[in-house]
Formats: sequence, C-alpha cells, structure tokens
Amino acid sequence: MATKLSELMLDMETGDACMEDAYIASAKGKIAVSHAIFEAAYKNYELPDDGQFVCYVESDQEGIPTESEKAAGTACAAVGQELSAFLDATVETAKKIKTSAEKDLKTLIAIGKKVGVTMSESFDKEFATPLGQEICSEGRLTLSANKFMKSKNSCKIAKAYTKGCVYTLAAFGISVDLPEAVKDFVSVDTAAGTVDSIKKVESKLSDGGRAFAIGDVGTTNIATASDITDLALAVYTCANVADAVIKACDGSSKKDAIANVNSFCNGDGKISRTHHAINGDIKKYMSNLEKIGTTVASGFTDAVYALMETISKK
Repeated sequence: MATKLSELMLDMETGDACMEDAYIASAKGKIAVSHAIFEAAYKNYELPDDGQFVCYVESDQEGIPTESEKAAGTACAAVGQELSAFLDATVETAKKIKTSAEKDLKTLIAIGKKVGVTMSESFDKEFATPLGQEICSEGRLTLSANKFMKSKNSCKIAKAYTKGCVYTLAAFGISVDLPEAVKDFVSVDTAAGTVDSIKKVESKLSDGGRAFAIGDVGTTNIATASDITDLALAVYTCANVADAVIKACDGSSKKDAIANVNSFCNGDGKISRTHHAINGDIKKYMSNLEKIGTTVASGFTDAVYALMETISKK
C-alpha cells in the first residue's frame, strides 16, 4: 500500500474508473426500465377493460397487463423496483466514495507529516485546523493546478452528501451512526424514525434526492488556511458518511427495508398521487446522486492531488 508522497501521487494518477460505477449504471438502468413500465401500466389502468386500444396490444406484447386491476399492481410494483434500485445506487455510491475518500485522507495525513502535523483522534481541531495553518503560515498558497476547492464548495458538497444519504436511508426506515465531529460539521439529525406509509417514504425520499443536488462547483489555484482545513473536514466527513451507509445497509437490513417499502408501494392495489410523485422524480434524484458521487470521488481527489503536488515541490 502506498505510503510515500511519490507513491500516492502515482496511485492517484491511475484513473477514476471503479467497479462500483458498473453497479451504479445498472441501478440507473433499472430505474429507467421501471419508470417506463409504470408509464405503460398506468395507461392501461386508465383505459376501460372492455375497450379495444392499440396501446393494449403494444403493452401486452411487452408483458404489461391490460386489465386495470392487474395493470395497477404492475405499476405499483414498478415503483417498488425504482426505490430498490435507488437504494442500491446509494450504497454502491457510498462504496465508491469510501474508497476514494480514504485514499484522500491518507494523502492528507502524508502531507501533514511533511509539514509537521500529525494525525490525532480529534481530526477537526488537532489535525485539520493546524494543517491549514501550517501550510499557509505565510499567507495564501498558490497551487500548481487550478483544481482546488474553496471552503464554500467543499463544505457544500460534504453537507449535501451527508444530508442526502441520511434522508434517503430514512425513507427506508434506516438510521446511520455518524461521529460527533461529522454531525457538528454538517448539522444534521441522523435519527431516521419509522416509515409506515408510501407518503412518508416519498416525503423523506424527496428530502434526500433534492439534498444530493449541488449545482456547479468551481475550482481555483489559490488556497487559504481555512480552505485547506475545510477540504480536509469535507473529505473526512464523506469517508465517514459513506462507511456509515455501508454498515447501516449491511446484512439483512437493506433486504428487510426494501421488503417493508414494497409492502407500502403495493398497498391496496391502486395507483396514487404518491406513486406518481416517486416515479416522476426518482430519475432526477438518481442524476443528483450520480453527480455528487463523481464530484466527491473525482473533485476532492483532484483538489487533494493539487495540494500534494504543490507541497511535494517545496
């Protein structure tokens, strides 16, 4: 395992592709297919059972029931499949982020050793803060590449990822256990509570899916002490949140949560406004999740690499 700055630099230059990307793409594809099934089944649900319509024939060829009650069941089940795939994508994104963020943390610790700051149990006060102060002891630092993030951006990303994960897992009745330093940094309540209806699932899913949205994130080649400190805290936060998501969904937890949510989706066999809301928005939530996963895994690594490259030349 790489331990020297030179070895870490080589390790970080080997590309961003990972196995989890394939699983994330698969989950995204499942959401797209289930979305299409819902739309087709809903059309049949709306049409009278004794009518003769072209869309009946087309749907029947695709395996979509033409009888209203059965079509409703297919549509509701499709929403359950969308939710299951989104939770899968959330977990796989966490695995991707954990691998990347832990590598970034290791690099920041190596940088700290080079400038005389050692790792401590109090990551925020005894490592991240003095790291920024030591590196920028003479003022602002000009980096060798325009890939660093200002405090406002790194903090925004870390908070969005944390809240997105906490709220998304809450939609499945799953709680996450986070270190106090992380909870203080992002100011989020990790208690999931219970979900006992499709409406509660949709409400919390909406909170999570929208929280993942981060918009455009700019970069710079100028770093201040607070920029470096907040980048370190953001990486630390994402690493811990990703680890917490993986642990919370380990074993039978995810399977049980999905089964519980599916029971709400099927409900009384009728298609509600809530089913429509989930089906209408979940592709957008998936896009938000995919973007923030890439930003954490690539954007933070690029920023840490730029810092490492600059420090290694000193």
